[in-house]
Amino acid sequence: QFFLLLPFILYLYSKNWKFGFLLVTSLLGANVVTTLIIGFVKKVGVNLITDGGMVGLFIYYKPWTWIGTYLVGVLFGMLYWEFKNASKFDLKNSIGHLFYSKIEKQSLFRHSYFCVGLFLTTLIIYLPIKDI
Repeated sequence: QFFLLLPFILYLYSKNWKFGFLLVTSLLGANVVTTLIIGFVKKVGVNLITDGGMVGLFIYYKPWTWIGTYLVGVLFGMLYWEFKNASKFDLKNSIGHLFYSKIEKQSLFRHSYFCVGLFLTTLIIYLPIKDI
C-alpha cells in the first residue's frame, strides 16, 4: 500500500532533495513514535516469540507499523541514487555520495557497518528471551 506514496516522495526529492529527505525522515520518525505508543499502551514486548503473540496482534502485522521498513529502503535508495549519479548531476558533496563512497573505498568502514548490523540483529533476537 505504501508504494503509492513513492511517486510523491520522489517528486518532492527531485524538486528539492532537502524536502525529500525531510519527508522520509519525518514519516520514519512518526512511525517509530506510533509503534512505541502502541507498544506502551498495549504493553507489548519486543520479541515475537516470548510475548504470547501480542506483538504480532498489535504491531507486527499492522500496515502502519510496516511503513518504517519501507521508508528505510526508500531513504537508502535515495542515498544510493546520489552515489551512482554524482558525476552526472554534480553531487560529489551529497550525503549519499559521501556515505557510499566511504563504504566502497574503506574496508574498515564497511566491516564496521557489518559488525554493527550483526550486533544489532543478535541483540534484537537474543536479548529479550526469558526463561519459558
